[in-house]
Amino acid sequence: MSRIKIAKSPRRPGGGRSISRATLAAIRLHEHNQERRADRNAIAAPPLMAPLSLSKLAAGAADAWCWFHEPRALAVGGKTFFGTTGSDGNSVSTGRTTLYEIDEATGVITSKVMQSSTIAAWWADDHDYPTIVVRPDGRLIAFYAPHRVAAPIYFRISVGVGTMAQGWSQEYNLGNTAAQPTYPSPVILSGEGNKLYLFYRNGTSSGPLSYVTSADIATVAPPTVDGGTIGATPTWTAEKRLAQSTGTQGIYHKVTSNNVDRIDILCTDAVGAQAGAKTDVRHVYWQNGQWRGSNGTALGDGSTMIGFTGFTPVATSGAPDNLGDMWVSHVQRRASGVVEGVFWRFVSTQDHRCYYARWDGVSWTKREVDAGFGMGLPDTRSTQITDGQGAAEGYYSPGAFFDTTEEGVLYISVGTASYSQLYRYQTKDKGLSWTRARVSDLAGENVRPVVPVNRSAKYSVLWLSGAYHYYDFSTNPAASDIGYTTKIQGASRSYVAPGALPTVVSQPVIAGSSVAAGNVLTASVGSWTGDTPMKFAYQWAKNGVDIAGATSSTYTVLAGDVGADITVRVTTTNYLGPVSAISAVAAKVATNLVTKSNSFDQWAGASATVSANVAAEPATGTVTADRMLEQAQTLAHSLTSANIAFVAGTAYTFAISARFESAQFIQLLFGGAAFGSLAYANFDIQNGVKATVGSAATANIVSLGNGWYRISVTATATGSTSTPVAIFGANSGTMTRAASYAGLVSNTRLLANAQVETGTGANPYNPNP
Repeated sequence: MSRIKIAKSPRRPGGGRSISRATLAAIRLHEHNQERRADRNAIAAPPLMAPLSLSKLAAGAADAWCWFHEPRALAVGGKTFFGTTGSDGNSVSTGRTTLYEIDEATGVITSKVMQSSTIAAWWADDHDYPTIVVRPDGRLIAFYAPHRVAAPIYFRISVGVGTMAQGWSQEYNLGNTAAQPTYPSPVILSGEGNKLYLFYRNGTSSGPLSYVTSADIATVAPPTVDGGTIGATPTWTAEKRLAQSTGTQGIYHKVTSNNVDRIDILCTDAVGAQAGAKTDVRHVYWQNGQWRGSNGTALGDGSTMIGFTGFTPVATSGAPDNLGDMWVSHVQRRASGVVEGVFWRFVSTQDHRCYYARWDGVSWTKREVDAGFGMGLPDTRSTQITDGQGAAEGYYSPGAFFDTTEEGVLYISVGTASYSQLYRYQTKDKGLSWTRARVSDLAGENVRPVVPVNRSAKYSVLWLSGAYHYYDFSTNPAASDIGYTTKIQGASRSYVAPGALPTVVSQPVIAGSSVAAGNVLTASVGSWTGDTPMKFAYQWAKNGVDIAGATSSTYTVLAGDVGADITVRVTTTNYLGPVSAISAVAAKVATNLVTKSNSFDQWAGASATVSANVAAEPATGTVTADRMLEQAQTLAHSLTSANIAFVAGTAYTFAISARFESAQFIQLLFGGAAFGSLAYANFDIQNGVKATVGSAATANIVSLGNGWYRISVTATATGSTSTPVAIFGANSGTMTRAASYAGLVSNTRLLANAQVETGTGANPYNPNP
């Protein structure tokens, strides 16, 4: 083969023979192709769109949606559509159910109020938003129904293909007013001759999961002008019911489909209303003329009710999972055959946990997302709830939704009732672990994410941003218990908002003192800013050296710790990493919070009086003990301290020294404003035993000699407020809190050395005059 020399021809490193013409041509062709691929990749790079408001911008206008009925958003032909419920004037009188269209190339947003009803109050409920489905000819069908009223499901068909620009047909309805339907969820199956299935919750007693079908709505001649008629009124089958609630609230369902031959449903039986029982998460799917369990077992063709317990359990409230109350959030079936589900578990109205479920073709698995972090703020996670009515709607979680095109990608809102952000979670190991990126960087609440079906790279996720308090409008939506002022935000799949490491605002605090062995010290985490959720780790130290194994939020003082510097280091971790903060040294003497601690004659008496300084008190032997005398009245006989500032979540101990004279029983209690009505204890000071103790308290009695006893009651504050402690006469060991009885002047008790301190044990008395 002939070769030619090329000046400065490429050589292998270190020299070597010249490259042939053919090889050089191949190299240059390869480089050219690489450049072309790079150019194409640059052109195809996904758009980076930061959060952008997509709602109406008029003053007072707002948009919202609830969790259920899909698809509320979809992308087709370069446009993204989504439905909302809203108001143009912060009032039920301007309620509207609205469909939006976004041109992805130009960013132009148009909207259409769908309902023709003049009863505007019907359309201010966030359940009233329209769902949309695309017909085979590219036209849209929108379905909508008002919530909690006797009205049918309405629908319209678009004039144009893949656009609202040319208008809609006149409004039609299914005539199913008696069903009081809500949550309309349409699906068209091309493999069944483009039959449309429309699922909804029947609003009558027990809220059945119901559906009807139409064989012709997807192919009927469309309207030709805005407000025009369609070729013929579609026909609908009689309602079929798949399941009904064992209670009164109904079956809550989420629907997804391959739009060819299969429909998947994930659902929950809401046995109790609002924050009442929400039983199980279960799965069923339709294929080849049968409803089927997850493993394909035929359950029936829908002609008779299957029943909720006939569906495949994904997660159970009772055995075997024992997860308690749950509420389904979303479901997706992937091309691989995997079915993904997400639901919320409610340990309490103040403790919500997000779970990821996965059907792999054989069995369901479920795992808590970010287990150990939780989905809210430190400790109780109480402020994750987004509903301003608190416990009345205590199961209102911020929301979770799958990416509709990517397996293992899940959007979850995390935060508080006044501040939350949206995060993109992703798992590549079937839910064992998750990575996380922040999507929103907006003030207020950022909740209820939704990903359009076949979402674009630009408008990849939508959510509510603003203030959400309740599902209906009012003339005062900024109030703490009603209304919403949210607008719809959107962002691209590739957008990542900047996050923030934990930053300590106030240092951790130790409650209790190291004055005596056996004392229990309790650490609070302090306060922190930064991205939530956060988790907290504890490490106790003695004189600056870590104490092996002391890694819980409490620490019991040992004999060798008395007099030492005891501190706690709290390490706070979010998805960006850990940050630590160290407390001040634990108190070495008890801090007595009650004033006039040995002057009971200066406490407020009610049907009781005090004779001061009548006997020797047990600590020093000085004559400073006081006598408590009852009055001859049928009332509660008590001495009440000045107010003490208590902090919610902190344990406190109230102790006094007491001696029997002629009255056998005595009661100590904490003020109800900070502790409730069950933080009390009764004592028999004649025989030296504790008697009845309220369920919110613990108690102790220790002999001091010479007939004196140190009696104490311990409870944890449930509210942060100022309230007193009190000493009550008691006529029995079983007396209820602050009860009345017929007092006797001859009923007397000796009292000394009152002390209120943080912690769970009574320490040596520290006077507080």
